[in-house]
Amino acid sequence: YEQYSFDVTNILPTASLGSNYIIQTYEGYSEFSIIATENNTTVNINLSENSNNANDTITVILNTGQCYQVQSGEGIDFSGTTITSEDNKKIAVFAGNKNARVPVSSGETDLLSEQMVPTSYWGNSFVVTNSLTRTSDKVKVTAQNDNCHVRKNGMLVKTLNARESYEFEITNSAPAVYLETTEPSCVFLYLTGSDYGRENGDPSMLIINPTEQQIKHATFSSLNTEVTPLYHYVNISTETDNIANIKLDNNSISSTQFSEVAANPDYSYARVGIAPGDHTLISEGEKGFIAQAYGLGDNESYSY
Repeated sequence: YEQYSFDVTNILPTASLGSNYIIQTYEGYSEFSIIATENNTTVNINLSENSNNANDTITVILNTGQCYQVQSGEGIDFSGTTITSEDNKKIAVFAGNKNARVPVSSGETDLLSEQMVPTSYWGNSFVVTNSLTRTSDKVKVTAQNDNCHVRKNGMLVKTLNARESYEFEITNSAPAVYLETTEPSCVFLYLTGSDYGRENGDPSMLIINPTEQQIKHATFSSLNTEVTPLYHYVNISTETDNIANIKLDNNSISSTQFSEVAANPDYSYARVGIAPGDHTLISEGEKGFIAQAYGLGDNESYSY
């Protein structure tokens, strides 16, 4: 933790790691790190089109616990870089930016950090929600395969080839977006700089799990700091007919806190303020939820 510059990420257990990744970062001082879980792990890195060494392949051999890091200069985006380990040996991959402006026109910078998920966990359907109290965030979609049609609220907005990304803005005037992709994709939400998104907050990145990855139970923490007071929130999306089954800290969330996703009323979302500390979110029905926790303060933020 450093004042005005920190972020939070989930950490995947070793059993959930994979051998094939396509990473996402933001334009700026982008970076990624690879950690091996087995000895003699051969890793092939194919840098993105936006890097100084576009499509160059870097091959490294790592032993258990060894780490290999790649950092860029200013103005580089490593989104679309592929990282593959041979013989299906599991690796952990982290990516982000040591100092990013979101968007690049913003004057405020912050650390971005998130563990990447293997491409085997990517999906085709996403509910994305804007951070509460802020005017706008950025959303970025990266495709796994060629000819990936991206539909936002039912409208075709972009066709991507493998490893390409599409970025758009989500605002508090339409705080929920329904995304569909014809090929497996990953979606990240980027909180914007305080001078752009207004109110509290600063750049932060978090992955938006696809609706195919719903869960029914989660225990999580809202992070308090001694230096910067933070306001904490959780955004929840679930199927509309499952609202009554969602409980936060053993209390039902009022149906009035949920709103239907305008482009797909089969899904609804809630954005709820929470206190510092540990929380439990459950679905008592057969269906689950997707959720994101985040905190906003004076030129400060975290999200996961």
